[in-house]
Amino acid sequence: MKSRIIFSLAAAFALASSFNSFGNERNATATVSLERTIANNSDKAYQQYVLLDNALTKDDAITAQKAAVKLADALKDIPESADAMKAALAISKTKNIANQRESFASLSLSIIKLLKAHKPDNAMPYIHYCPMKKAYWLSNSEKIQNPYYGKSMPSCGKTIGMIM
Repeated sequence: MKSRIIFSLAAAFALASSFNSFGNERNATATVSLERTIANNSDKAYQQYVLLDNALTKDDAITAQKAAVKLADALKDIPESADAMKAALAISKTKNIANQRESFASLSLSIIKLLKAHKPDNAMPYIHYCPMKKAYWLSNSEKIQNPYYGKSMPSCGKTIGMIM
């Protein structure tokens, strides 16, 4: 009788453990899927950020405005992107390149923070710093092409690191 009770308890414990591990596997799969989705969204957002950066580097306020709209759309599916979204929307609402560049400084800080938390799969962005503007930005290249001063001072700045 004692052995039946012990056997029944052991069987119940084993069964409960298997259900628990099945739930953990499902949770782990869901977590990996969510992380993959966020990484894909980070890639999309970074691609739009680069288009915005390139437009500012070329002193092209209209293209910068359009890129900012697409960037804001890409950011909507990334957790903790409210600050970046706010800055992107500010850029999208003005054709004044000086105002766009002001918002780009805060946007860049927010994007750097986001990409460090949610690394993109298909990019290893360089982090640059402009000592004149005291502001950061990202690019695909180590070569300095300053979005804060555009054509007037394209090589002002230095590379300070990468997001890997």
